Amino acid sequence: ISKRLCSRITLYLKCLPWFVSDATKTDFQWLLDELNKSSSNPVWQIAGKRWEEYIRNGQWIIQTHRFFTLPYDYSSMQRISPELYSAMSESKLLVFKGDLNY
Repeated sequence: ISKRLCSRITLYLKCLPWFVSDATKTDFQWLLDELNKSSSNPVWQIAGKRWEEYIRNGQWIIQTHRFFTLPYDYSSMQRISPELYSAMSESKLLVFKGDLNY
């Protein structure tokens, strides 16, 4: 965003965590809160404020979708969650993180 390589990023977080590494909206808000109150390094506060601004401005969109906790692989997305498939199809780049990605 800051380098203007893109104008919007959508982060899909889990509705509920399957693994300890899965993040929820609550986890993401906790991260922002911790960054904003960090006293060990002011750079963390700057990052927290910037990220909150991205969210307020609609440059970062934080969403969840039940598909990511259903027992289907990504090849089933179009059939199981056509609205999610359509939204993700509009993206120019998709980056997947995870232990359950097939």
